[in-house]
Amino acid sequence: MGRKIAQVEFEDSDGITISMCLNIDTKGYLFELDVWKTDFSALLKFPTVSEIRIK
Repeated sequence: MGRKIAQVEFEDSDGITISMCLNIDTKGYLFELDVWKTDFSALLKFPTVSEIRIK
């Protein structure tokens, strides 16, 4: 992995924060979309555009 190029957060339907990061490799190519819930429980739903907070 090279670096993070974007990060957003949103609340899942149970109120737990979810973080999403878009990472590129050392050559600048897309590497991964990392999505994790801060309490490590299962994701319940993807957010609508209005629910996303850009970090």
